[in-house]
Amino acid sequence: MFGANKLNTKKNSITARMKYINSARISHFGKHTEWSQLFCSLQPLSNQTNPTQNVIRALIFVCYIGLTAGATQAQELYMPRNIKKAYQKGTRSMDGKPGKSYWQNFARYTINITATPPNRTIRGTEAITYINNSPDTLKTLVFKLILNSHKPGAIRQSPASADYLTSGIHVDKYTEGAVARQFPDEGMGTGSYIQLTKAIVPHDSVNLTFDWHYDVSVESGREGALDSTTFFLAYFYPRVAVLDDYAG
Repeated sequence: MFGANKLNTKKNSITARMKYINSARISHFGKHTEWSQLFCSLQPLSNQTNPTQNVIRALIFVCYIGLTAGATQAQELYMPRNIKKAYQKGTRSMDGKPGKSYWQNFARYTINITATPPNRTIRGTEAITYINNSPDTLKTLVFKLILNSHKPGAIRQSPASADYLTSGIHVDKYTEGAVARQFPDEGMGTGSYIQLTKAIVPHDSVNLTFDWHYDVSVESGREGALDSTTFFLAYFYPRVAVLDDYAG
């Protein structure tokens, strides 16, 4: 009789253990899976001192971690809308290679500059051939005039000393297709928008020329005067801003 009671007690313990294992399984695969559900389901087992029960509890916990990690990895990462459109248009591919419809615009520059230290005025001429390989007809070009960041009213991250400040880049002459045009006032910004007299259709090009000058800043950093006879020139010429397949 004593042996039968002991056997029944063991059987009930096994049944109870299976009940809590099933409960843990339901809490994982249910609609709302939370850590608290798993811990609540395993709480009765944590009160047991049987080593076998502790092993089962540890195995359930490890399985839960594995399943949760797999579910997290399977989730789709957020993709910016412009990047998603590039994939849809075929200009980009998921393997990181250019898509079958990828394109890239080009600009060829011929630049001549004159520097006569200790005079800090730099003068230059340039000819640009800009090639439109995009599927769009371009009516406007954006030019970068980076050294306008030296202007007194330019937006900058920190105060500037008097030796850093200059009057920026001055465009003395601008032509489009050999026809002279008025270049717009650069203002305080480092970008200028040019409305083209003739739009550039896909796979066509336009020839542009610039004459310009600027003063090298006394204070040097990424560029400027190192001393009265040594100038470090950078960002010094007007150039066409990038036009790409996902940012425009």
